[in-house]
Amino acid sequence: MDLKNNEILVCEEGGSYCSDFVAVGGRITLTTKRVLFVSNKKNPTCVSIEISLSDVDKVDYFKTLNVIPNGVMLMLADGSISSFVVDNRIEWKNRIAGLLGSKMEI
Repeated sequence: MDLKNNEILVCEEGGSYCSDFVAVGGRITLTTKRVLFVSNKKNPTCVSIEISLSDVDKVDYFKTLNVIPNGVMLMLADGSISSFVVDNRIEWKNRIAGLLGSKMEI
């Protein structure tokens, strides 16, 4: 991943992007400007997502299958939601909320 001008890597780890009840495994990267997800090369579903933090209105938790507390969802300005499964959703939410600052409710 190439960083843009004035962009700093905050964290990166394995995780999944969730869409329509399908989880696609890959790597999630958080920088001071955006959230990126790139699916694993061996995954038959090729997914690449880039979300600018300026487009995020709110970050919250979700439960996979309404049972497993391992998800973080981003509510975007256009009304869409992007959901990710991560190892420590509390840390991810706090990191993103910290970057968003006063823009959002925690």
